[in-house]
Amino acid sequence: MLKLDLQFFANSYTFDASQSSCVVDGRFINDFAEGDAVKWEREEDNFEPKVGVTGAVGITKKNNNIGRITLLIMQGSPEVTFLKSLANSGKQFPIWVNTGGANSEKIGGSNAMVLKTPEGSIADETGEREFEVMVFDYTDV
Repeated sequence: MLKLDLQFFANSYTFDASQSSCVVDGRFINDFAEGDAVKWEREEDNFEPKVGVTGAVGITKKNNNIGRITLLIMQGSPEVTFLKSLANSGKQFPIWVNTGGANSEKIGGSNAMVLKTPEGSIADETGEREFEVMVFDYTDV
């Protein structure tokens, strides 16, 4: 008779957004809007496979270390003014996101720039401003 160890299947994890952090140019960013407050992705795949007519596979390693971190900030927050000033200055700065918790992830790099100031609108409720940050030495560990 097969005996299963239920401990193996009983893993559970808790995520608490209040334990995460985002530091831009030495400043802890707060006032995130609802939804995907922070998103990130590498700009390019790590490699590109090519298959020849006989089935041989060649792998081209991609050396593109650019990534993108998107911050969704509540309209009216002082963080909007701070991030707009970085966008307009053309300054390069470090950005680091830490998801917190037992299995935390650290995303970011030492050389980043705000791609552009966000689009916006005026509405009958508090909106948000989306800032895209390009990270030139992107790492995701």
